[in-house]
Amino acid sequence: GIHVKLDKMGMLNFSTLVENKKLDSPTTATNIDSQPLENQPPESPASDVATTEHTPKDSEQPAAPPTLVEIAEIRLTDGKLSFLDETLEQPFRTTFDALNVRVQQFSTDQTKPFTVEVSLKSEVGELARQTGTITLTPLKIEGEVEFQNVPVNRYAPYYAKHVSFDIEDGVVALSTKFSYAKDDHGGQTTLSALTTALQSLRLKKREEKSDFLKIPAF
Repeated sequence: GIHVKLDKMGMLNFSTLVENKKLDSPTTATNIDSQPLENQPPESPASDVATTEHTPKDSEQPAAPPTLVEIAEIRLTDGKLSFLDETLEQPFRTTFDALNVRVQQFSTDQTKPFTVEVSLKSEVGELARQTGTITLTPLKIEGEVEFQNVPVNRYAPYYAKHVSFDIEDGVVALSTKFSYAKDDHGGQTTLSALTTALQSLRLKKREEKSDFLKIPAF
């Protein structure tokens, strides 16, 4: 299977603002006398009935509005993430150090957007960054993602059986803007401003010793 493990949490900081926009709940004061007062006339059954008829039931009490919690910032720094994919013929394993996550303006009001910034670095120097905004209701995600210093041949377990040659070398950089929105009709993903760069590409057929394609950069 695929295993993802957060090996190290790093430092987790919160800056929290709890706003109770309206937390007005009915208050009932009840006095119970275990002993009746002397010379106090007993209450008639009619008065008991009248009291019962005019006393609101629990189900009729107005529901208290939810408490609004707004978190100004959540920050995770220097985390460590392990990834293992055992579904392949040759399992793929990697570790991401320097995992940093920053969430701003998070609210329990799901109609309010909040921002998310994520960055991490793999053990071979790959860099990944993502910035964007998320709205939970209705679900909408917008942002930009960037990858740098990605060695293509490191991911051979995913593509090797689909091609008849080996990628001996090649480093990719990629960035794109993205958006995702979901409604009653389904979800839609859009990519824009896609840019890629490939350096030091070398391809070799598996039965040969020399490269059949070599491109410094494009």
